[in-house]
Amino acid sequence: MNLDQHIQSFIKLGQQIVQFDDSDLSNIIHQAYVQNNWFDQDEMKHCLNSWSNQLTEANLIEWTSRYNFSKKTDPKNVGLILAGNIPLVGLHDIICVLLSGNRALVKLSAKDTFMMKYIIFSLYQIDEAYKERIEIVERLTDHDAIIATGSNNSSRYFEHYFGNYPNIIRKNRTSIALLDGKESKAQLEALGNDIFRYFGLGCRNISKIYVPQDYKLDPIFEAVASFEPIMHNNKYKNNYDYNCTLLLMNQVKFLSNDFLMLKEDTSLHAPTGTVHIERYEDQADLKAKIDTIDQETIQCISSDHINVPNHIQLGQCQHPQLWDYADNIDTMEFLLGL
Repeated sequence: MNLDQHIQSFIKLGQQIVQFDDSDLSNIIHQAYVQNNWFDQDEMKHCLNSWSNQLTEANLIEWTSRYNFSKKTDPKNVGLILAGNIPLVGLHDIICVLLSGNRALVKLSAKDTFMMKYIIFSLYQIDEAYKERIEIVERLTDHDAIIATGSNNSSRYFEHYFGNYPNIIRKNRTSIALLDGKESKAQLEALGNDIFRYFGLGCRNISKIYVPQDYKLDPIFEAVASFEPIMHNNKYKNNYDYNCTLLLMNQVKFLSNDFLMLKEDTSLHAPTGTVHIERYEDQADLKAKIDTIDQETIQCISSDHINVPNHIQLGQCQHPQLWDYADNIDTMEFLLGL
């Protein structure tokens, strides 16, 4: 298959995955939720809509125009170990492998099998040539390269077993927001999307906010009030209640609106239902704090008023472009270089 054929196939895929009246797709969404209660219908539909908005001819041409695909003449078998923390988190890797002219050996996450299989089988129906390009496997063998996504703990396992192959091994990451106190209610509502989308389980979710020294946290609570229905998800509610109980038992100070806890803490990663707050004195102090962060732990920096390199607007963390790569590693360039 050539590049144009792939692009046309992905355009068709993007159009198909938002046909929510289709009984097969509705059934798959339900099965995905039964398998993993974090994947509720609203989150699944948001995910599929996001992918549909990205898989357009304009976006695909813009993305692929950045690379020289003609130099790739020797297809390789690329093993993909997919994560399952948010829906379809491994789809970008599959698309990259196919566009680069390689073959995907896909090890699915046990938390996200129904929707990933639906996507792969849809590609088979769009063009039977994909049956020779994508294979779902239980065990990775005969691979020439590896892309594995997991936790810091699983990354050590991946490095041990696959370190001798060309690889991309991803670890835990999270995202941060920078506020200066001038944000409008609408901007803080957008921040709410960055916090609560996918229940805060993705690397692009905001888990920490930097605020001025005298910043009052009430405006954040007021702006995110509309997200209260998140407590209707039992998985989120149980995690929130558990983490809240731990803080109370340990007599740790925090503020809460009964579905979000704001806790002053210097660490980047926060438990479910919690966002850490760190205060800064001035712009120089904020810059110093950011400079001390290990950049390999950060996926997104979000801010509307504070200009730092590679920052994005509040509310845009869960709307990556096709050319926005996990861990900021150019997956396509890696694959074309195999």
